Amino acid sequence: MERQGAVTFLISEDGRQVTSFTHFFQTSCDIDGVPYRLTREGRDRFWLEGPTGTIGVAHRTGRGEILVSSTPHELYLRRAARFSRRWELYEGGQVVGGCRSTTFSGESDLPAHLPMPLRVFAFYVVIATQTIEGGLAIWA
Repeated sequence: MERQGAVTFLISEDGRQVTSFTHFFQTSCDIDGVPYRLTREGRDRFWLEGPTGTIGVAHRTGRGEILVSSTPHELYLRRAARFSRRWELYEGGQVVGGCRSTTFSGESDLPAHLPMPLRVFAFYVVIATQTIEGGLAIWA
């Protein structure tokens, strides 16, 4: 089945495709042959589910800030500036990386010590936080 009007994100690292997902409220992806589901509920809650259940959750803690939790990691995504498309990733109060998305693409520089599914999830949260309507980025 072909989905028209959808944006598919191809995630790669060091030239190797890691996974892909389509920008929907709920989407599936395989990372290293393991199936995962990325879910967004409304404007404020996100889940990463794997074969053993929920692996990560994220929710808004304030304007421009999202808590991303996955045992043993507690991370914060904070918008770099009010109208910026860049979100910085904080761990232990320090900036350790970030994600940026545009209408048709995105990029991230997330630390390698985080598991790949968690890095993909953080990127999905950044993308899902933005809703594209009529060619304009509307911040959810």
